[in-house]
Amino acid sequence: MAKPPPGMGFEYASDFDENGILFHLGTGGALREWRNPEQARIVAVSTGGGNYSARTPSHILARDRREDNYFSHYFELEFLGGVRVCPTKYTLRNGGGRGCCITAWELHGRNDGGAWTRLDSREDDTFAKAYTGDPYSTATFDVQHPSEEFFSSFKFRQLANRICVGDNSCYIGGFELYGDVSGVDEQWLLAQHSAPSHPRPRDHMEEHVFPDFDAALDLDSDRYEDTDEDGSLSDY
Repeated sequence: MAKPPPGMGFEYASDFDENGILFHLGTGGALREWRNPEQARIVAVSTGGGNYSARTPSHILARDRREDNYFSHYFELEFLGGVRVCPTKYTLRNGGGRGCCITAWELHGRNDGGAWTRLDSREDDTFAKAYTGDPYSTATFDVQHPSEEFFSSFKFRQLANRICVGDNSCYIGGFELYGDVSGVDEQWLLAQHSAPSHPRPRDHMEEHVFPDFDAALDLDSDRYEDTDEDGSLSDY
């Protein structure tokens, strides 16, 4: 997709500051009180299914949710209303879970159901090194493979975790993006912000699987591993 005309820029200052793209959208362009943008249908969030400790995917976008939140190794974030994002940084909050912590993951972007573009890949325990013992620790990362392209959808996929023996779950309780944004219709944004919430029931949200995702990225299945109780590695 060709690069849109210059839009709005959002620069990181601190973890979960008020400079992020999702915060901007969730406040109606800084004109309203914060409202989770998934609940306002400004973005759509889906996951790979599996167990939940939270009842809606919106908890992945929580601003300060200090409760366990986990799902099955990936989530996808789709911007609605024509909004597109060219990311430079992203922030994660650990989702609790007995000290569980992701140690390897990838971030991808795409447009309108097209091919995924890998934007960032981590395999060096980066988040675990930032882990302070607080199960809701936060950390921010530069996009290692920046693109001039603006994307409508992003996928975050866990490749490995630590401490969660015998548990493939991805514990994420907060996500924010920084960079440039295009396609924001302020009237649409305020209308969505003012509309009533319609939370999705748990049994309607657990499965939003894209079976061709690994094939489309030509990823090796043996990279998706986790530690079993006996210390061996097993595929997801």
